[in-house]
Amino acid sequence: MNKITKIKENTNILTLLLTVFLTALLLCFRSEVKNGIYDGFILSYTLVIPTVFPFFILSDFFGKNLNYKRKGRISATFERLFLINSSALYAFLCGYICGFPMGVKLAKKLYDEQLISKEELELICPLVNNPSIIFVISGVGLGLFKSFKTGLVLYLSIILSSIIIGIALRKKRQIPLKSDINSRQTYILTDSIREAGLNSLYISSFVIFFSALLSIISTIIKNKYFLTLLYTLSEISNSVSLIYDLSIIDINQKISLTAFSLSFSGLCVFLQAFSFLPKEISKAIYLLI
Repeated sequence: MNKITKIKENTNILTLLLTVFLTALLLCFRSEVKNGIYDGFILSYTLVIPTVFPFFILSDFFGKNLNYKRKGRISATFERLFLINSSALYAFLCGYICGFPMGVKLAKKLYDEQLISKEELELICPLVNNPSIIFVISGVGLGLFKSFKTGLVLYLSIILSSIIIGIALRKKRQIPLKSDINSRQTYILTDSIREAGLNSLYISSFVIFFSALLSIISTIIKNKYFLTLLYTLSEISNSVSLIYDLSIIDINQKISLTAFSLSFSGLCVFLQAFSFLPKEISKAIYLLI
């Protein structure tokens, strides 16, 4: 038996065991799964879809009508900082403004159009997969902490940490010279709306899945602090609320933990990003960064 065959057999066994385990969970915690799915639908309806749907349409519109100019000051600064072709600048900006998974989706589109290389896609994706400015300032800052200033500080900390990581991990290499790239394409509104709708539902499915899973976990685990850690590692929307409700720490510690949660984003966001990335892109690099 060769090594490849053995790996496939082990993978099949693990898949079977995981399927049996998940089936057992569904049978034992049917009520919790039902409640979790309901909560996931509500979260998707009230927060996820209203946030990502309009940005999907806008990003598609601008992505097909903007020109990428290498000679501009902002483009040149971007290339010097990260050693990534300035074609990725639009994805970089959208990642900060529109939030995940917009930046990754646009970066992948640039890769498909051969405007950036495989290596550049692997480097740019972790930098652009951030929560949106609306979610951080309005949802977390004003909604939870009742402070615009806190939301702004959290948002700036995400931007600065991402830029520092991008500079620290850049690889010294020669960026391929390209003339001004005209990416203008035919924009069809109906196609953009259809794609935005499908992508919004696609993202919502991840939120619903993790909502059901975390509903089971919260039934089994009663320790609030350990539960907060699991939520932080899994799904961002609920984790920030749990962090805010922790009574053992003061407000400054809550803000620090919230900043970590927003920057890390959680496994749910990771899987959303992975679903847009091609198979040849290393997922390990994304997780490590």
